[in-house]
Amino acid sequence: MKILVLGASGQLGHLLVQVGERRGLTVLGTYRSHPRAGLLQLDLLDFEATRHTIQHIRPDWVVNCASWTWVDGNEDDPQRAQRENVDTVAVAAAAVTESDARWCYLSSSYVFDGTSGRPYTEEDTMSPISVYARTKVQSEEISRTYFGSDALIVRTIVVWGPD
Repeated sequence: MKILVLGASGQLGHLLVQVGERRGLTVLGTYRSHPRAGLLQLDLLDFEATRHTIQHIRPDWVVNCASWTWVDGNEDDPQRAQRENVDTVAVAAAAVTESDARWCYLSSSYVFDGTSGRPYTEEDTMSPISVYARTKVQSEEISRTYFGSDALIVRTIVVWGPD
């Protein structure tokens, strides 16, 4: 199995590449502005470059970890949040539809307002209360628009690891 991890210079993407490689999978990762050894540079706002990369690599899965996760920064700069958390997803999803790859989008539990008093399920209504959360909701909607029920959307709570 061949997996392409978008946003592999970030904490989660980096760990996914490492874990995949340890399990014997072929895992390739991309970065935009924070290079790490062995990763491919890719601007996810560039449709042609993204499409070319996906067509060249021919992955079985594309896992989108690319995101601007600084919640306070998203509040201060909603235009950047839109560009980095939504527009990049739209470009990547459109490019993936021109391949045979499956799609996995890494979202966040921030899509919920935290007031339910019980654990959330996939069926619960999203109620974002921040710019960051709204961008995650939009990106989930983009994922569903392009891939329907085949979209794999993973909502993380807190990401931590050895780094």
